[in-house]
Amino acid sequence: MKFKLTIIILLFSTIKTYSCSCEPKPDFKSQNDLNEYDFIAHVKITDIKNTENKKPEFLVHSTSFNIIELYKGKELKNILVTGSNELLKGWTSCDLGERIGDEWMIFGYTNKKTKKLQTGYCTRSTRIKSYDGYENLSFPSKTTLKKRLQILFDKEIIEESYNGKRIEFYENGNKQLEEFYKRQKLNGERKLWYPNGKLQSLQNYKKGYKNGVFKWYSKQGNLIKFEKFRKSINIDTTNIWRSSPVSHLSVSVYSDLNNVTKKEAFEILSKRHVWQQYIFDKKGNTLYSVWYLPNGNKWQEFIFDKKSKQKINKYYDSKGKLKSELITTKGKRVSEKEWNDLGELIKHKMYDKKGKIIKENIYKKRP
Repeated sequence: MKFKLTIIILLFSTIKTYSCSCEPKPDFKSQNDLNEYDFIAHVKITDIKNTENKKPEFLVHSTSFNIIELYKGKELKNILVTGSNELLKGWTSCDLGERIGDEWMIFGYTNKKTKKLQTGYCTRSTRIKSYDGYENLSFPSKTTLKKRLQILFDKEIIEESYNGKRIEFYENGNKQLEEFYKRQKLNGERKLWYPNGKLQSLQNYKKGYKNGVFKWYSKQGNLIKFEKFRKSINIDTTNIWRSSPVSHLSVSVYSDLNNVTKKEAFEILSKRHVWQQYIFDKKGNTLYSVWYLPNGNKWQEFIFDKKSKQKINKYYDSKGKLKSELITTKGKRVSEKEWNDLGELIKHKMYDKKGKIIKENIYKKRP
């Protein structure tokens, strides 16, 4: 059962998430934190080509670009990229995913064996603007990666300030954003759109703070997130819905793992279910959260009792049956319980104030 549950959970995450393992990159604060890279630049992709590779089991290709702003290293026109690309033959879960027309912040390092510069999925390389003009404008008050690098490498920064209504458009003529500034601070309703003309987000600000309801939509127009803020602090309830379209692969795998027909699998996966839900107090502290599987059953649940300071974590199987429960107080374990597939308690551990086990009960399955 645990195997089935793991496969289902991973299936509905991105393929890169479970197949491509990368060490997390710590935040950088100085040039020394980026010493592993010999080339850092804001570029626009112009071409993607195959390259000669003596070891075909290790895919690599060449990406050409025009430099928009160089931060570190020499002027270049192309770089080797590990993995393949949708324009080329082959595929790996570690493909960078660049497209012609994209704008990227490329972080390149020198390969010790080939002595050539390369980049890849597990570097800091980041798409900052898609080929269709889409860029992440969700957090207007957050310092962008580009600005952080400009500050770090002493580049000229063009500060933009606005007053009154601001409207931006994509190259295809569709609106990209519409917002209003009062005394150079966001105030009132803010709207974001996708390049296809669909509304991406409807937001509310007051004196520069997030204030009121925020709604987020998928490219297909479905509501995928609903949240509330007061002075940029999460309050009340946040709901997040699954946004991934139902694919033939997901239907086939779900059908095989759960012994249902493909028609039944499609009906289950295509239903609109809440994926995550969070409840906050007035100070933005999480009091309750729950995650759901694609079939609508609970996967994990978190409860926080403000009076006792206890945190209760509950975990469920694919059928929604409780499998385990962990209770902690101020980060120390208080109690652990486990249940079998029949819903019978099979193990119970209790801990003292120092977090050491003082009692453990193991129960036999009833005949």
